[in-house]
Amino acid sequence: MNSIVRAGKSGVLPGEVYLDGAFTAMRLQDVSHRSFQLLHVASHFRFSPGTEVNSFLLLGDGQQLTLGDIRTRNYRFDNVDLLTLSACDTGLGGGRDAQGREIEGFGVIAQQQGAKAVLATLWPVADQSTATLMAEMYRRRQEQKLTKTEALRQAQLSLLSQGRYAHPFYWAPFILMGNWL
Repeated sequence: MNSIVRAGKSGVLPGEVYLDGAFTAMRLQDVSHRSFQLLHVASHFRFSPGTEVNSFLLLGDGQQLTLGDIRTRNYRFDNVDLLTLSACDTGLGGGRDAQGREIEGFGVIAQQQGAKAVLATLWPVADQSTATLMAEMYRRRQEQKLTKTEALRQAQLSLLSQGRYAHPFYWAPFILMGNWL
């Protein structure tokens, strides 16, 4: 988060950081209702096809926030222009529950809850390369005033040009859903 949120001389964007025990369900709910153009969630996520109960975001206090909780409780992202879900498999959905209802992924549910755009992932992501990509994307968006999609594309190309992150595993799992501008 130090490479993203400006604290002292590091970071690209002004903002607030909630780490470890400070990143709770209540804190996320509070932040989701405030007027942040960007909400960046960096954590662990587990998608289990066919069940909202076993698909969850791991919070800093060790609690599991399930997809069902996000969908049915008061998590609204109406004021968020870009919700970045920097965790594994946040763009996945699939399977059906016991009632035959298709299970939507975190990215889709976040859009249904009001986020104008969601940056999500299609497979497990590596921490260091993901942090590098995110910082580069935000830097380009901020300094060059690029659209979300162009900033993401340029950040992906930047990773691709680095030998250690040239494999698609590192730069290709990121998808932008919703408003690309």
